[in-house]
Parts: sequence; C-alpha cells; structure tokens
Amino acid sequence: MHPGAAQAREAIRAARRNGHHADSAPTRPRGSDDDISVDDEDIADASAVGQPVIADVLGGVVIAEEEG
Repeated sequence: MHPGAAQAREAIRAARRNGHHADSAPTRPRGSDDDISVDDEDIADASAVGQPVIADVLGGVVIAEEEG
C-alpha cells in the first residue's frame, strides 16, 4: 500500500462528512464570462475576426504567423 493512501482515504471521508462528494460535478460560478450579457456583440454583426480581434478587442500582439 502506498504511504499516502491512508491520508487520501481520510481526506475523502472528511470531505464527505462535510457534504462534498468527489463524484459530483463542479458548479459554474454565477456571473461567469460564459453568460450572455447585453453588451455582447451579435455574431451576425461582427465586423472583425481573427488577428484584428486579437489586436483591437483583446489588446494582444501577434508575434508570429504560421502558414498552414
């Protein structure tokens, strides 16, 4: 038996006693960036895609482009 196995089993038991289950799905925090917002751009009206979005919208800099 692995030396840390007993500690792991005890940690799982303690978590279950406190209402946490390892097999339960994690929940998304409310107000996640995945939620729809009134100021989100409509995809049908999007004027920029690709590198211009990275530069203009996200403020990023493209340091290299690879041809596929």
